[in-house]
Amino acid sequence: MAKGFSFTPEQDRRYALGWPHVRTLADKHKLDKKPEETAKQVLEDPEPPALFGVEWPRETAHRYVRALLESPKSSEWEAALHKTTAPTPEEAKKLVDKMLGANVVRPQLQVADFLLLLEAMLGTEFIADAICSRFERYQPKDWLSDALKHAFFTAVVAPAALPAAYHLGFFLLRLPDAQKKKFRARIEALMKKAPEGRSLHLAFDLVLHGSDAVRRNRVKALCACHHVLDDPGLIRTNAQTDEHVLSLTPRLVYLGGPELLDHFSERAKALPRWAVLRFAEEFGTIKNAKIVPIMLTLSQKKMAKDVPLRWFADHEDLGKAALEEMAVRKSPQGEAARLVIEQLKAPKPAPAAKTAAKAEGSKKSGKTAPPPPKGKAPAAKPAPAGKPKAKAAVKHAPSAAAKSKTSQSPAPAKKKK
Repeated sequence: MAKGFSFTPEQDRRYALGWPHVRTLADKHKLDKKPEETAKQVLEDPEPPALFGVEWPRETAHRYVRALLESPKSSEWEAALHKTTAPTPEEAKKLVDKMLGANVVRPQLQVADFLLLLEAMLGTEFIADAICSRFERYQPKDWLSDALKHAFFTAVVAPAALPAAYHLGFFLLRLPDAQKKKFRARIEALMKKAPEGRSLHLAFDLVLHGSDAVRRNRVKALCACHHVLDDPGLIRTNAQTDEHVLSLTPRLVYLGGPELLDHFSERAKALPRWAVLRFAEEFGTIKNAKIVPIMLTLSQKKMAKDVPLRWFADHEDLGKAALEEMAVRKSPQGEAARLVIEQLKAPKPAPAAKTAAKAEGSKKSGKTAPPPPKGKAPAAKPAPAGKPKAKAAVKHAPSAAAKSKTSQSPAPAKKKK
């Protein structure tokens, strides 16, 4: 484990276990208020979910794994979207069996979410066993299917069996040592069954033999180097020719060294819209000064939301000096740095909870705030002679307590990442 790679020992431990190629389930997530609608939006969008990376709303995830392989708008699809609980082990095995059919073709990132979510629900040993068991029941015609014959790692859409085999490498990292040895033996047996020269044979080889497999098979794709645990130079070499969306992960920096941040700093300038937020959240865990230009680039992208600005606020010791140095430059980067500095200096709005509490205290004490100094009420006209003077009719602005009571709303729950 590379100590000090991230900001906390716990995050370093997660990286050693394959983070961010893992999923966690959040209870009472703000997008779980209508989980059926959220799941539908994710399933119907041709791109990966922009708001979900490692963390998923629990009830949405339950619906997603069931409905993924059903025909959209079908009765089976609708029924899957209305099931609230996690799949049972028996049900999940059937889902894996269906997904790993030799001719099932899916976006690789979609298959990854499916497998990692089932791991979060039922455990690492369960999902590793379900995948191996399915491959162990492959018939000769399955190994030789046309879909698998023409599959390759850099395809965004590929046979689902390919990313499933490749993800066994992440599951091996998270298994206890005793279980790890048994599963490696099963994968070795599967590799012998898979025809040489085919994509599944290569996937098993990469999982088991890392850098040796990359060199032996002359693999040039950076997105096939997630299991290269002992050769940072090889990863940096492959990064020179690979800018594939499947390699947009800080795990490759963890394995290839901080020199790789220069590569990702350039790539941050032209990210797919769906990848911006998760890229900001995931790369923001790396403790290195080379992250500063990456966060500065992302601060100019709306899809990153406030993640870059919060990163600069939380890690002033790492980013302040670099920001001030960039701010003197007459360039787009200098302009972006000056804007971030201004935003960091701007007074922060009072949290809604404190404002509401203050208003409630004023209400109980009977005190009200003075009207805002936008303009004075018109003076009363003098009463005609012989008649009593009438009191001036002054229309007061609503008090701060009243305004707070009517206009304040709870702040939305912040998304963890």
